[in-house]
Amino acid sequence: MAASIEHPRSSNDTLRIVCPNGHLGFAPIKSGSFRIGCDCAPDLICADSGSCDVGPGPLGADISSSPLQWQVADLEQMLLASRRLGVPMNDRSDCAIFAAPAIRRGFPEALAYFYGKVLECASFCAEPYKAKESVLGEITMEDVKITALLPEQRCTIASVAGHVMHERANPFYEYFLGGHIDMGRCRYEQYDERTVRVTGPN
Repeated sequence: MAASIEHPRSSNDTLRIVCPNGHLGFAPIKSGSFRIGCDCAPDLICADSGSCDVGPGPLGADISSSPLQWQVADLEQMLLASRRLGVPMNDRSDCAIFAAPAIRRGFPEALAYFYGKVLECASFCAEPYKAKESVLGEITMEDVKITALLPEQRCTIASVAGHVMHERANPFYEYFLGGHIDMGRCRYEQYDERTVRVTGPN
């Protein structure tokens, strides 16, 4: 069943990214929600692949933490979609791969890094939990919007805020190379049934 999401091609005032997987190759991309995301005319396809070292065992044994065929299958799906749509594809590490193209396009740095923080784990910011489904992010000069693409999922204020605050000693600060963002004054709004709008990181 296809989702009824209306998203015309974004302008220079927005940057739209589809994230099909929160850990490239660790669990195969779910093709259904990824196709829905590609139908939303994204400007970029992006997935985090910076979490392949899951400890000293695989590192010492010189083996990957996920099967090679899953990695190849994910990359193939993303590359074929990026060529078909005529948009770039990124897979480096963590929030920077989402923030960098937004900063390059002139969007505020704090919003750009927040954008990356929400998108980097794909549908972990949605509910109910459905593993590695695709999500769509859109950034403007004033806000970030995150949409769950699987019809059975939705982004909620609780799911997005909860995801943003995980993996840290202080839930209001996101640290990265060269600085941090303060999320203590973020405002979360339910924009539509499956989308959350966020303003206020600095």
